[in-house]
Amino acid sequence: MSSIPCSEDNSRIIETDHAYSVRDALNVLFCHKWKISLFFLTVVSMITIITYRMPYVYMSEARLQIGVERDPTDIAEILAPEQNLNQGQVERVNNGMAVFKSRLVAGRAVDVIGALQFFRKPGHKPLLLKPEEIKPVSWEMREGAIDILLSGLSLSSKPRSYIVEIELSMKDPELAQSTLDTLIKAYTKRHLELSKAQASDVFANNLKLASGRLELTEEALHQFRLKYQVADMEQQKKMLIIRNSGLLERITLAQADVAAHRDKIKSLENSLKQYKPTMLLEKITGRANNTLEVMKSTLLQLKTQEVETTSRYPDSSRRVNEIQEQINRVEAAMAVEPGGRIEKRTGINQIHQNLNLDLESEKAEYQAANAKLKDLRASMMSIQQRLTGLVAQEMTLKRLKRDRKFASKEFHEQKEIMQRSENYAALDRSGITSVRVIEPATLSYESVSPNKKRNIVLGIILGLIGGIGIVFVIDYFDDSMKTSEDVNRRLKLPVLAMISSNEFEKCI
Repeated sequence: MSSIPCSEDNSRIIETDHAYSVRDALNVLFCHKWKISLFFLTVVSMITIITYRMPYVYMSEARLQIGVERDPTDIAEILAPEQNLNQGQVERVNNGMAVFKSRLVAGRAVDVIGALQFFRKPGHKPLLLKPEEIKPVSWEMREGAIDILLSGLSLSSKPRSYIVEIELSMKDPELAQSTLDTLIKAYTKRHLELSKAQASDVFANNLKLASGRLELTEEALHQFRLKYQVADMEQQKKMLIIRNSGLLERITLAQADVAAHRDKIKSLENSLKQYKPTMLLEKITGRANNTLEVMKSTLLQLKTQEVETTSRYPDSSRRVNEIQEQINRVEAAMAVEPGGRIEKRTGINQIHQNLNLDLESEKAEYQAANAKLKDLRASMMSIQQRLTGLVAQEMTLKRLKRDRKFASKEFHEQKEIMQRSENYAALDRSGITSVRVIEPATLSYESVSPNKKRNIVLGIILGLIGGIGIVFVIDYFDDSMKTSEDVNRRLKLPVLAMISSNEFEKCI
């Protein structure tokens, strides 16, 4: 729903159901033109008055070079657009900027200029007094002057450069210039105090301690080499490795020999279980049969050979088979041979006795082989221990060399610090610092604040936009009845007649 002006009868607004149009907006602006004009003039007047009543602020600028080593340097290199600074150099520049903005440096500048100079009203020329003419002030006033100085101080550094740009804004151009000059001098003095390096007893003592540690490490390394013959250490290590390899081969053979003796003992023990220590013997009481006796003796010899052969050769070997065939033939011949009268008697079993002797001999050989294996293992253990000792000695040697290297590095660093401190002490006595004034503080009588043109233009824009916005808000919230349609819609009553305001005034 929107509203448009009425006709000449001054019934101003007719409500319609169509959307708000440009014509409606222009009608609203026309109806409230005096309100817009009043708001516009008020805003512009207030901003203009405030702008012209604001105190003028002047700026003094300077450029410093901070953090370069105190050596003669070409000014073109210092003023280069970009310099490849490392992290330490960047931190040195940042630390210098922090010192410049410290309250200590600002306080020294305030003490030189005088705290009262910062509280003089605009339009009054500052009095640049001599140090003896400066009157003492309270602590609160001095701190207030420091706050004023720091609030107008601005520092910025160029990327990857030693150059620092300084800006100081104050209400008087000459005071800004003199304050910035004094501030730079106070910072230079403070920088000298912080960077003052004297060849003090501390540096000399550190150098002496580093030299003593270096001598101790060198002596320890020398004694170690003499004690363990470090020159022959590598040769000893090679010889021990060769001996260890030979012992490994001999231990392998000895283990195989011990295993063979163990298997043979087990085989003899199994064979021995088949025979008893004693056996039954036959005694002829009748007519003797010499042929049978010879066969028995031959059979006994063959069985003895069979036992010995089976203990040394497998059962399927040719030699064992031949002996078994001979035994079978002798037994077959004895079976057909007539016997005589015999008497039974017991005696030593020769087979058992021979097997027992072989078993004892084999056990003795097994013990000898096992003892040899233990000796070889003991020798190998000794060699491995010596190798371990050599490895430990090598590690100790490396540690001693590393300690000597660190001690030597520390000694040279302390020596360099001592030399640098002596050089810096000479530079300090000559007044040479790493702070250089590239551009001194400037004196400019052109104020940087307030910007009158900008403020007035902003006031005009704000007045127009604010006035237009206010009248649209007023029109939006205006719920008065100005037309017959308003009466019909809101009161639900018919309109009998309409009288314009002019006619109504004439009737009165």
